[in-house]
This record gives sequence, structure tokens and C-alpha cells, in this order.
Amino acid sequence: MATIERELKLLLQHDSYKKIINSVEQNPTPIRQTNYYFDSRDFKLEKSGVTLRIRNEDTQWLLCAKIKSNSDNSFISSKEIETSITELEFEYLKGNPSEIFKRINKDEVDLCNIVDSSELFLLGSIENERLKLKLFSDYILELDHSIFPGGNESYELEVEGVSSEKECSNIMNQLQKMGIDFYLNNKSKYKRFVEYITTV
Repeated sequence: MATIERELKLLLQHDSYKKIINSVEQNPTPIRQTNYYFDSRDFKLEKSGVTLRIRNEDTQWLLCAKIKSNSDNSFISSKEIETSITELEFEYLKGNPSEIFKRINKDEVDLCNIVDSSELFLLGSIENERLKLKLFSDYILELDHSIFPGGNESYELEVEGVSSEKECSNIMNQLQKMGIDFYLNNKSKYKRFVEYITTV
């Protein structure tokens, strides 16, 4: 199924991450995720603004092709094509990544135009702990603590459903009034993952 995702991404320091958690009365259950990334050895998908991943969350496994369509504004727009798979399918695809494209609807996206399926392999993974919060207005806030290769940690706030610069400005102004320090992030987790594995 294809969906259009629009989100504001803000990177945080650890103290701002904790400050957001302490500012809400909710006690959300942490959602633990593992993202497994696939690409060619010369990162053809990443260079084309495409993330190809399989995400494990509890007992759920989701194959996703995420195509960035706009990052000129404060928010990022992307098209996501998602397919539910089983753990057995994941184990098969992990060992046979050239079969991944067969699981993605070509009518929604044809990644063969970017990279030959025979070039795909599993690059690695990141661990992510996510908290879903209702902080203000009608937005769902996703607060992430991610561990990248080499033990590198990242704290990030994602606000989904934004569609204008005005909305982004309002959200950022409210965070500043709360004393939350942040900086705008137009790099996906996959982009940062690639930077880590190519600099170690």
C-alpha cells in the first residue's frame, strides 16, 4: 500500500530528549524497532533518495520502500510503499536480497530503474526505541532514541502530518518556549546510517 508521509524532523541533544519526556503526563510504552537496510555496494538507492528497509516491531515485519519527494522546506515529503511480511520471509529475503523487488508492487514504484536486484545486499541495521506522545495540538510526536553502527547514538523528534511552513514554525516556536533545543534535520535515518558505515 502506498501512502504519502509528511513530517518535521528535529535532532535533539540528550537533555532536550529527557526534557520532552518529563514535560508530558503520559507514560507511553516504548516501541522497540530494528531497521534492516538494503542497497547496492555503491549506494544507488540512497543516492536516488530511496530507502529500502525491513522493519521489525514486536512480532510485526514490514518491507518498505520510501522515496523522498521533497526536502526543500522544513518538512520532508516522501512516498512509502509498505508490505507486511512474516519472520520466515524476512529470513529468506535476508539471505536472498535479490528477491526483495518481487515483493514490491511495480505499479507503485519500479526500483529496477535505479538498481539491478542482483546488486542488493543487507548493509546492516539500527536499533530504535520510539515513544509516541501527544504534546500539543493534534499532532502525533514520535520521540526516537536510535543506536547506529559503532554505538553512535541519536535523539530525534518526528512530527507527522505537517503540510506547511507555518505549521512547522508554530511547532518549533512552541518547543522553544518549552526550553527545548533542537536543530532541523533533513537527513533520514538511512542517510545517517550510510554516513556512519562509510566513515568507520
